[in-house]
Amino acid sequence: MIGQPFLSNQRYIKGGVKQPSDMSRSIFIPGIFQYYYFQYEKAHGPFSMRLGFYPQADYTVHGGGKDDIGTYVITGVYSPETLRMGLIKQYQAGTGNSSENLGHQVTIQVEWNFELQQFDGRYYLRTKLHSDQNSVVIRREHSNNFHSLNI
Repeated sequence: MIGQPFLSNQRYIKGGVKQPSDMSRSIFIPGIFQYYYFQYEKAHGPFSMRLGFYPQADYTVHGGGKDDIGTYVITGVYSPETLRMGLIKQYQAGTGNSSENLGHQVTIQVEWNFELQQFDGRYYLRTKLHSDQNSVVIRREHSNNFHSLNI
């Protein structure tokens, strides 16, 4: 179904190929990330978002930011074994673009791309107005510029 992931975030992060255990320490580092997404036949971004990783709390992710839709909070899970993240982006109603921001949720499922040194994946959006799913990229703020994206 358009706008809904096939797997829950918990199942998604566990379903990938297991990676060397020491890799996650250099990937899941709290900080500022750049977020890009593809919608309406064009790329949007970069937008800064802060992400924190909490292995002591069952590998949860917390963060937030602001993009061309509005202000949001991120919650989710990650796997140091598969190098995947499953995130829920919850928009704060009344912020940003009033025609796009319905105070809705977006599910994001990404996995680490060794070659490009970024997380690649898809977002899933389902509101009373429309449903969508498309490409998303999350990378550390100091990474290459937006024009070199493969989305």
